[in-house]
Amino acid sequence: TTSIYHVFIISIDRYWSVSFPASYLNRMNRKMALRMIVPTWLVPLAWWFALIVGHPLLYGRRVPQGFCRANYAGNLVLTYASTSITYWVPVVVITTLYI
Repeated sequence: TTSIYHVFIISIDRYWSVSFPASYLNRMNRKMALRMIVPTWLVPLAWWFALIVGHPLLYGRRVPQGFCRANYAGNLVLTYASTSITYWVPVVVITTLYI
């Protein structure tokens, strides 16, 4: 998840540099770079924590001992939300920026 968000942020950065070359150098500074990099680590961490740690605490352990799968795998809403947030939304935005 973090790696796809890094590619996502690089795509946004490249889009800004090509679309707004005059203001890009003024806008892109250390503070803006941190504003872009920190969420690429915090958003996946928060999402992981909510799914992997929070879900079993709220709903109990649903995976029998000896099986290896995500605890939320039986919950279709969480499975689709997880896939969308971690993969499809960044891919659609990246593809749109490069078209």
